[in-house]
Amino acid sequence: MHNASYTSFLSPEERKCYDRRLPRCAIRKYSYSPFKYMYDSKNNQALLNTTGLDHKTFQELVDLYAPYYLRYMWDKGTKKVRRKKLDKHGRPYRRKRRDMDAIGSLGLVLTWYRTRGSCTRTLSFIFGLTGSQLYDWLLFGRRVLLCILQKHPIAKVSLPTKEEVDTYTAAVRRKYPRMPYVWGAADGLKLHIGQAVSFIRQEPFYNSWADGCFVSAIFVFGVDGRIRICTINCPGSWHDSHNSDYKAYERIEHVFHNHGGMIVVDSAFKIKQSNAMIKSSQEDPSVPELLLINRDATSIRQLSEWGMRMIQGQFPRLKDHIRYEEKGERRVILNLMVLLYNYQCSRVGQNQILNTFMHSKKNYYGSSQLPTQEANLNTLIRDYSN
Repeated sequence: MHNASYTSFLSPEERKCYDRRLPRCAIRKYSYSPFKYMYDSKNNQALLNTTGLDHKTFQELVDLYAPYYLRYMWDKGTKKVRRKKLDKHGRPYRRKRRDMDAIGSLGLVLTWYRTRGSCTRTLSFIFGLTGSQLYDWLLFGRRVLLCILQKHPIAKVSLPTKEEVDTYTAAVRRKYPRMPYVWGAADGLKLHIGQAVSFIRQEPFYNSWADGCFVSAIFVFGVDGRIRICTINCPGSWHDSHNSDYKAYERIEHVFHNHGGMIVVDSAFKIKQSNAMIKSSQEDPSVPELLLINRDATSIRQLSEWGMRMIQGQFPRLKDHIRYEEKGERRVILNLMVLLYNYQCSRVGQNQILNTFMHSKKNYYGSSQLPTQEANLNTLIRDYSN
C-alpha cells in the first residue's frame, strides 16, 4: 500500500529513474567487459579468485561445456532448455550471433556461486549484461554445467570402490593407528531459504531451534576431500539423523559390509545396531583405552568440519537466502554446488583434507576428460529439474 501510494505521485520519467534495473546504455558489452579483459590477461590468480579455477582447469571445463552450449538454447516461452532447430544438413539455422561465448557463460555461472548480493548490481557490470539477460543466461548455464558434471568421473557423487576405501583407511591408519578402518567423516549443513507464500508451505522448512527457514543437507567426506555420499534439499525442520534415513545410512552400511570401511560421526547421528559408524563423544570416557579412541575419533571428525568450511568458502552465494520456489531450481543449484565442489577440490591444488591425510597423492585423480559421445541435455537433467 505504501509503495503504491508513493509511486502514484511519480512521473513516468521519475519512475524510470528509480527502476532498479541497469539500462543497456550504461553497461559495456561482453566483448569489452571486465571479465573478458581479466580472462584475456591469462592471470591464474585473477581467475582463481573470480571462478575458483585456474586457466588450465577452466579450459578443460570449457572444452566439455562448449558443445552443449552451442547446440542448445534457453526457450524464454517455456522456460526450459531445448535443442536448436537444425537444417537439412544437420546444422543449426543461422540466427543472430550470441553476444556471449561459452567462456563467458561458464564464467558467469562460476562467478555467481562465488559472489553474494544482488546480481544486477555486480555481475551486470562484470559481464556486460542487463538484468533480464543475466538471469536467462544463469538459468541456461547452470543446466548445461549440471549436464556435464553429473556424469564426470571426479565430480559426481559416487560410493568409494574397494581400492579407494583401502587407500583412505591406510591414510587414516598412518596418522591414527587406533582407527584402522575409517575412510571418512559426516556432518550436516543448514542453508537459509526465503519464506513461502503460505504458512502451510513454509511449515516444513521452519526450524524453531534456529528460528528461521532452512533446507538441510548431509555430507560424507572421504579423506581425499571429495563428497562420497550426500543427502540434500531436505526440509529444515528435519533433524540430521532423519535426513540420513533417506538412503545415506543405507549407503554407509553398503560400504561397510562390502569393503569394511567405517566413518566418524557426531552425536546427531543414530549408531544403534550399526557397526559402520563411530560416534565421537563430547564427554571423554573414563576408560583410558576408550578415551584415546574417542580423542582420535574427534580429531578425524575434524575433516568434515574442514569440508563444510571449504563448501561455504568456495560458494559464498549459499550464505544468502535461497529463493523459495517449487519448480526445481533450488535442487539444480544445490546439486550443481556439490558437483562443482568435488570438481574443484579434485582439480585445484588447495584442499586441506587431501593435503592433511594424503599429501603424497598430488596426481591421485588422473585425467578429467570425458567420452565425447553426446547425450540429450534435457534427459540428463530431468531428475534435477522436476
